[in-house]
Amino acid sequence: MEIWDAYDKDLNKIEGKTLIRGEEASFPNDVYHLVCDILVKHKDGTYLLMQRDPRKAYGSLWEASAGGSALKGESPLEAAKRELKEETGIISDELTEVGRQVSTETHSIYAEFFCETDCDKDSIILQEGETVAYQWVDRDELLSREDLLKHSFQRMQLFIKELQIYTLRRIGLPEKEEIKDLFVRVFTKDPWYDDWSDEEQLDMYINDLIGQQYSLTYGLYEGDEMIGLSMGHIKHWFSGTEYYIDELCIRTDKQGTGAGTFFVRQIERAIKEIGLTQIFLQTDADAPAYRFYKKLGFTELEGHVSFAKKL
Repeated sequence: MEIWDAYDKDLNKIEGKTLIRGEEASFPNDVYHLVCDILVKHKDGTYLLMQRDPRKAYGSLWEASAGGSALKGESPLEAAKRELKEETGIISDELTEVGRQVSTETHSIYAEFFCETDCDKDSIILQEGETVAYQWVDRDELLSREDLLKHSFQRMQLFIKELQIYTLRRIGLPEKEEIKDLFVRVFTKDPWYDDWSDEEQLDMYINDLIGQQYSLTYGLYEGDEMIGLSMGHIKHWFSGTEYYIDELCIRTDKQGTGAGTFFVRQIERAIKEIGLTQIFLQTDADAPAYRFYKKLGFTELEGHVSFAKKL
């Protein structure tokens, strides 16, 4: 039986409470366990991939590089060092925590660690029941692998710039034509089918969102090409200042690639840096976006109803 400490979402330990591996479905909504991810980079610039045992969940996929749940009494660093040693044989004090991420879906707080090593590249040790093979790959191969366990690697990408394909930019009126083009390309297609054929109405709507005193607009870029857009405003509310998102979209061909998750996570980091405390947005309950936001930890406001009246 594997026993874990219980934490709140801020990684404060809940005294007197423990959790048992395999019983995650019964965890209360506000209780989490600690998970550590460790990305290993060799001094020569290559990254370590470990292949998961076929008998495990996501069996035979490759993982960059190691990770697992913290045991009762372990700190994030202690858990990371143990998991790294168990799954790869690497013993190192050169572990740097680069970020944390909370998942309400898995009741997990992920602590992300980066380890740079000059170990003998042929000395990697496989862990029975966990890993069956290893490889050292360069950055380009790491970013292009189709057989990589995506969700753990995407968490790491949020915090390590050299692995990021996309960049977040704060944008506004100077980018209006680019904004209009992406907005129309996304929202006139499935599943929205909005009719934006009235160019004047479109222009005024975009101005309403990006041209006001408290407008806050972000673009997600791949190179110099905008592939994601968030238009909203800063709202000063009694419970704190929030980012009210009116429109958020990812270019259709980039949906399902992790770009949307990266975009939202980077927005969260950016608005925290300017003192905002929460995000508010709306979407259709039967749209794919509903499931996307739920997966990212957004919660429905109980008793909240949207009204409209056509005149």
